[in-house]
Amino acid sequence: MCLSCYVNIRQGAHMEQVPKIEVSEDLNIAIDRAMLKSALTLVDKWDFSQTRIKLGGASYCGWDLKRITEAELDYKRFLALAKAAPDLPIVPSRDLDRFWHEHILDTRRYAKDCYELFGDFFHHNPFFGMNGSEDEAEWIAAAEQSSTIWQIAFDNDLYRIQDIETTSHVVRHCRAHCIPSSEVVARRPHCRSHCIP
Repeated sequence: MCLSCYVNIRQGAHMEQVPKIEVSEDLNIAIDRAMLKSALTLVDKWDFSQTRIKLGGASYCGWDLKRITEAELDYKRFLALAKAAPDLPIVPSRDLDRFWHEHILDTRRYAKDCYELFGDFFHHNPFFGMNGSEDEAEWIAAAEQSSTIWQIAFDNDLYRIQDIETTSHVVRHCRAHCIPSSEVVARRPHCRSHCIP
């Protein structure tokens, strides 16, 4: 399910060498700013024109140019952040995740890009949060932390309220997980991109 994603890469950072940014008493975030800048420069050169055409196709997703552009920018930032802060899992927004899936489906290119950026394959676990209440609670906590990390790294929101297509998996997700109130956005950051409260 696209709704529950988690990044798991095997690349370790020497955390004692990475400048830490203190966000709150219970959350230390270490982002290697030089690595972030370098990774952004690299991924910015990648050409996703085929992905953009596919996502804009009326018979496929039918996304408008603004939505495609935001998803591509967020995806590139996501990859760069994963390189710069490999120990901080990021739960991607729905559109970012969809863009990621399209990249993964281009298997040879995805593998080549992973090795160019990470030196290894960058794995995707689309089942994080689906394996019981404890797993879901960990996923929600990871999504909340992701929102904070993203805000620190890029000074904007990772999760946005979108006009969503009424697809069956989104409807099932919303019925099973979301409370139809303003509390949704506060309790479940992922709902900002999946559910309209």
